[in-house]
Amino acid sequence: MVAGETLEYTVSSDGLSLSADLSGLPGTSKISSGTMDVTENSTIALSMSIEVEGITIPINLTQELTAGSNSVSIFEYFNIFGEDGVDLNTIKGFLGSSITLAGTLTDTSGNKSNVSMKLLLP
Repeated sequence: MVAGETLEYTVSSDGLSLSADLSGLPGTSKISSGTMDVTENSTIALSMSIEVEGITIPINLTQELTAGSNSVSIFEYFNIFGEDGVDLNTIKGFLGSSITLAGTLTDTSGNKSNVSMKLLLP
């Protein structure tokens, strides 16, 4: 959820790449939550790194997902900036004009697929 509005992701035909273009929103808009729908129980592992004052900080997230809609816990980290989330200008200041999280989605049979999530910022 950004600025109190629900935004849709663009999903690739294979369902493994997600992107959201937030570049048309005001930089003061805040991200507060996100959801991901999956067709079966699975585990998602995403990673990225941020560089702050010359120090690289890895961010790794592993989350169990159940068939249906799931709250994506990476967005919970944004709430450290306040209950309403963090504004897009702040994210852009730390991470640049786009964020890409890459990782794997593993189903209960152990089948793995590469996945990615990309956000374009104003």
